[in-house]
Amino acid sequence: MINNTKPITLVELKDLLKDIDTDKSKALKDFVKKFIKIDHKTSHKLLGDLDKLEILKLKELDIVKIIDFIPSDADDVRRIFIASDISLDQNEIEKILNVTNTKK
Repeated sequence: MINNTKPITLVELKDLLKDIDTDKSKALKDFVKKFIKIDHKTSHKLLGDLDKLEILKLKELDIVKIIDFIPSDADDVRRIFIASDISLDQNEIEKILNVTNTKK
């Protein structure tokens, strides 16, 4: 029974899969590695830096998406939120990019 859920980054997923040794987990590890752009330390730093922006519209899941994709321009940020109800203004997008562009 699932009592609660918490969004995790791909880096955190990779760490969770580290101790599991099955054929499915190996395939998943290989798949996840293709998309990870940063290490665990950088992921945590980004999480803190994005949280400090205090953009009230951003929920934890949104921040995880930003960390996973690490947008490099305004269009990338907009693509992350295209399927959500969130509409960021240019100032908020620039704040996000100021954080993510320092981590690439």
